[in-house]
Amino acid sequence: MSTKIETVYNEVQRLYGLGISNRRTAKIVGLDKSTINKYVLLNEPPRKHKIYKVDYNSRINIIEYGNKGLCIKEIHKTVLNSGFKVALSSFYVWFATRYKNYTKQMQQTELTNKDNLIQSPFVKMFKSITYMKLNIYICNPNYGINTKTGEIGKERIKFDKLIESSSILSSLRDACLAFRNAVGSDNVKELDEWIDTYKESTYQELFFL
Repeated sequence: MSTKIETVYNEVQRLYGLGISNRRTAKIVGLDKSTINKYVLLNEPPRKHKIYKVDYNSRINIIEYGNKGLCIKEIHKTVLNSGFKVALSSFYVWFATRYKNYTKQMQQTELTNKDNLIQSPFVKMFKSITYMKLNIYICNPNYGINTKTGEIGKERIKFDKLIESSSILSSLRDACLAFRNAVGSDNVKELDEWIDTYKESTYQELFFL
């Protein structure tokens, strides 16, 4: 046991016995109040936690082979799946120290991918979208189409591409258009069928408020 820890513990107990507040004791011995609160409840000095050395060499083949191109977090998952238990923070420090060039390459790749994504025309267009405009294009099948010539506007084309690229948005559009058709129909059965179809769907909270 550390002599220093024992000395501090004894001093905390002595001050506590004299009726000194924990806040005042913390200032005297140079510890935070939460530690003092723990010390006064102990019957003996706290013991140091045993430090276990992690034998990474036992999994070195898993770490080095078959993981090229993966980030450290993904490699850590591979190691865990092999039955080797180690915290991500500890693994990250060890890996970054041992494979300095690998981590630098991964960081450069991530920055390049991020820069390419930011420069993507699709991402730029998505940033300019408002939820109100998106709602219009999802719910209104004729918005953005010239009623006289049938010409489709450029904005309409962009929104159609966006909606078609997302299964969620496409499903919402299908549901909205089906509802418009059901409501516009003289056949009540169509509305009943729409309700039966969507009352248990993922979007029931949107449709059945």
